[in-house]
Amino acid sequence: NMSKEDDFLIGSQSFADPLVREKIQRLKQQHRDDLMVDEIVLKRFEAHEWVPQWSRWVTGVFKLTNYRLCFTPTNMSSYDDIELFVGSSIPLQSIHRVEKFGKRDKKEKQDKGLKSLKKKKRQPTIPVKPGEHLYGIEVYCKDFRMVRFSLSEDIIEERGKIIQYLSSYGDRDQDSHQFFCYKNSECNDPSVYTVNGWKVYDSKYEFQRQGLPDDKWRFCNNMGYQHCETYPVLFVIPATVDENSMKSVCSYRSKGRVPVLTWFHRRTRASLTRAAQPLPGMRGRQEEEDQHMLEAIAQANDSEGGKKLLILDLRPRVNAVVNQYNFKVNGGYEDMNVYNNCTLRFLDIANLHKMRESFKKLYEMCVMGLGV
Repeated sequence: NMSKEDDFLIGSQSFADPLVREKIQRLKQQHRDDLMVDEIVLKRFEAHEWVPQWSRWVTGVFKLTNYRLCFTPTNMSSYDDIELFVGSSIPLQSIHRVEKFGKRDKKEKQDKGLKSLKKKKRQPTIPVKPGEHLYGIEVYCKDFRMVRFSLSEDIIEERGKIIQYLSSYGDRDQDSHQFFCYKNSECNDPSVYTVNGWKVYDSKYEFQRQGLPDDKWRFCNNMGYQHCETYPVLFVIPATVDENSMKSVCSYRSKGRVPVLTWFHRRTRASLTRAAQPLPGMRGRQEEEDQHMLEAIAQANDSEGGKKLLILDLRPRVNAVVNQYNFKVNGGYEDMNVYNNCTLRFLDIANLHKMRESFKKLYEMCVMGLGV
């Protein structure tokens, strides 16, 4: 909302300054309601976003499209506001999970019955005034951002629909061609995108840069994810491990995540490999091919310090033991009585749930300015 009357000083800068005006116009351009080609607005309403720099809520427009979730501040007349906060734009594919905070409305409680009335609801972990900003969603992103939006009580019904849409977006059973990248016609326009994003990273070229394959390491084709659904279509394993051995090792490692090369030092031939836990289970089942594969990894290192393989299990030992005797998991760890030239060390890192909670507290303390 700038006009000729806005040529006044804010601090030591004036809107009459061409550089200041250029910056303001650029920021305003970023927050116009222009959409990308084939982008469609699904939901739009007034909401509030928590701004940690200011430790307060900011009023603006919340929009959910088939590509992103975005928030645009309503008041953009203050240069300081523009400098510090220009809203949020979150591509749907970058969202890890969405949680809601605040109590349900009376109608929703009646539908859920008396049990839902007694259930404790999670309240926002940020300062609020009585009766204000009690309902909303927290968006956790894959890049570790966490964004909070507060919704007014009269549109609280929209919260469930938004969470349902965001939760279902990117489901593994969903046809990937329904994603926005396939619907956006600009993606296939060579005049707009001159680089094929799928070819920005070439794993084969990257390993070749490191001097592979050679007489100790070879490429393994995982086309169609025949060996492991969560591994890339090409990975590196010891050259002495053939396809039949690979199948045996896949059946012995959780989710088929066999030991594969992740880093290699050309001069020292030191290597880092990763794998999921083995599956000995309560019966203590062993797999010779898995033992041979780890021995081959050790032999591929030509260092003078010996060919002893160090296995670093990130879990506490007690967690590994519990997994072994849990019939639903049938997990476990490597038995050093049968794995030659190997040393097993547990690093005592807590499970995923505790790590998430720990990270959330650290994030709130360092980024959100909320304390723990």
